[in-house]
Amino acid sequence: MDRETILAEIKRTSRDGKALGRDAFAKETGIPERAWSGRYWARWSDAVKEAGLEARTMQGAHAEELVFDKILGLAERLGRFPTIPEMDLERQSDRSFPNSRAITRRWDRKKLFEELIAYASKTTERAELIKLLQEAMPQKTAKQKEDDAGSPDYGHVYLIKSGKAYKVGSSRAVYNRTATVVRQAPLGGELIHTISTDDPEGIERYWHDRFQKCRINGSNKASGEWFHLSSAEVAAFKRRKTM
Repeated sequence: MDRETILAEIKRTSRDGKALGRDAFAKETGIPERAWSGRYWARWSDAVKEAGLEARTMQGAHAEELVFDKILGLAERLGRFPTIPEMDLERQSDRSFPNSRAITRRWDRKKLFEELIAYASKTTERAELIKLLQEAMPQKTAKQKEDDAGSPDYGHVYLIKSGKAYKVGSSRAVYNRTATVVRQAPLGGELIHTISTDDPEGIERYWHDRFQKCRINGSNKASGEWFHLSSAEVAAFKRRKTM
């Protein structure tokens, strides 16, 4: 799939001068993210801009995508995570940049970093930016560490999609782990869902056993965590928030 064909499809599927969102475009045209991400553009917004269009403002996940793209773009230009005054200054010159007050109402600082790292991990082109975010991520205070010491050792079992395959793994630092997995996967990847649990290893084994018939066998240990899953099996995993 060449660059000009993709640009032509972006223009063809636009509405009132605004391009479809990343997922809507893939569904409408059958052109997967891997056809352009990391090959022609690092971000969907870059492709839309080259096509001479504006990004469509959307609700829910698509609205979050726009927020994350804007913050990550500013971080890339500054070479560090932007301060609130820097976000406000950016908004003066770019009215599509999200309001800093809306950002802080929606996410606390640590959660925002986690979400940005997970989103940036969808493309291998942002490896340096991910490293920057990981280094700048807020650390727990002494009081939080003290509280954690008396609490169960919670972690997550995660589901990552890469191409047509899914990885089921466990981690007590799920967003950092996701970034590593996505960087190493030849086709990149996307964090689909996480399950919070005080027994990450045990719950991971449960899902491995449940999906045993779908396992992708390979020559290395990590290959045992990859599966070909049906939409029903993915939905079953996503129904669980905690275990």
